[in-house]
Amino acid sequence: MQAIQLGPTPVDAAIDRAHQFLRESEGDRMLTASILSSLAVLLAMRGEFGEARTQWARAQALWDNLGMAHHRAIRAIDASAIELLAGDAEAAERELRTGYDLLVEIGDVHVRPTLAAYLAAVLVEERNLGDAEELASYAESHSWEDDIVTQVMWRVARAQIQARTAEAAEAERLAREAIDLATPTDFLELQAAALLALARVLRDLGLPEAASVAAQAQAVYERKGNIVGAGWAAALPA
Repeated sequence: MQAIQLGPTPVDAAIDRAHQFLRESEGDRMLTASILSSLAVLLAMRGEFGEARTQWARAQALWDNLGMAHHRAIRAIDASAIELLAGDAEAAERELRTGYDLLVEIGDVHVRPTLAAYLAAVLVEERNLGDAEELASYAESHSWEDDIVTQVMWRVARAQIQARTAEAAEAERLAREAIDLATPTDFLELQAAALLALARVLRDLGLPEAASVAAQAQAVYERKGNIVGAGWAAALPA
């Protein structure tokens, strides 16, 4: 189900598949939780935030009942995506910090850099650049070179940090690297995140190319059917 959530399957079709999978997974609580988590993000992409949070809460309850703390921690990325789409960066930060702290507690070293990269990007949204830089540095130094998601997301975070600290050339370089890494993948949200990072960098630097890059991000979101993300991108040049 996560491949359908993250890949090019349009949101409406992906939601239909999720409901089908839920019917087929009855009795398998772990699989059901995973499907519910993906369904929650897809619903948020359509702006259905109340229902998205309800489905995420159901998934979380199942993982808690099963004692699956590690799985719950990993899917904090889904919970944060819901809150970001809903425009609540503070809630997104809380979800990621909960997941990150769980990974620290259980001694995970494999997924922790990914959550650190996502958390860094959220902290940039909140203009907490010091903590964002610390987490981006951790993600950079502790992730594998072929971990494309983490490699993209720490660059997304740091590019925007650099743009806000007058490191224009470095900011643009990192944002373009993120795009180059994300583009060959089927992960449309990752592609859009990289494009939006470059658009924001260019906007902050006062460069007119920001509008065309934001339009590219909008097209990627629209291809997925992410109505909320497309709206972000459309509004960004302003």
